[in-house]
This record gives sequence, structure tokens and C-alpha cells, in this order.
Amino acid sequence: MQVEAYVIFEKDAAADKAAVINELRSTSLQMCLQLVVGGHGPDIFVHLNCTEEGDSKNLNAAVAELSKVRGISRTVGVLKR
Repeated sequence: MQVEAYVIFEKDAAADKAAVINELRSTSLQMCLQLVVGGHGPDIFVHLNCTEEGDSKNLNAAVAELSKVRGISRTVGVLKR
């Protein structure tokens, strides 16, 4: 089963937006693909497409992993579809 979500990450005020976007794109995620789809101000919008197998929580793990990217101050929202 595929699960898709849009996640909004807020970058730290001191962080370089291009560097943060590059690191979000290059972060290796198990069972998920990410696509940076845009941004506005300090916010960066990411589309996630994850494979959910059984009780696995791939989407949650992917959001947690991307939240650790240097320059991300917080996860603003997740819209799952």
C-alpha cells in the first residue's frame, strides 16, 4: 500500500535555504521517496511517497528523519492522503 503526504518544514532563520533543500533531497529514507516541491519564506514543502507494509510506520519515520536535517527548526504540518 502506498501512502502519500505533504510536509511543511520551517528552516532556521540563520540557515541557507538552498543548502537545507539540498540536504532534504539527499537524505536517504527507508521505504520512502521525497520530492521538494517548493517553498515560501522560511517554509519548505516536501511530498513524501511511502510504502506501508503491515504495522510499519514508514511515513512517521521519514518525517522524523527529515526533521533532523541541519537547518530545520521544526515540522509545521503534515497532510496525509
